[in-house]
Amino acid sequence: MTGPRAYVRTPAALWRTLPGEVLVLGVPTPAAGAPGNELVRLSGSAPVLWQLLERPHRIDELVAEVARVFRVPVAEVDPAVRDAVARLRTAGAVAEVDP
Repeated sequence: MTGPRAYVRTPAALWRTLPGEVLVLGVPTPAAGAPGNELVRLSGSAPVLWQLLERPHRIDELVAEVARVFRVPVAEVDPAVRDAVARLRTAGAVAEVDP
């Protein structure tokens, strides 16, 4: 049985940190079903998420850490973190890996 997957930035993703946001350009990853070449703008709590994705983390770890950093309940950030990870995966900027 396979446990929860982890997520990490793809090495070829291009990104730039700007005041209050991060712009990310993913790369095509056909094997993962990601078309790539999509620009994703991360703002609000999402730049913290992008920093965390430098190393592999399970989704529950990402949610918990973002909640801790912003001192808010996990339930408050959970949908946004999951949505951001999904958008980054679709863009080819984040890959799913074994933890």
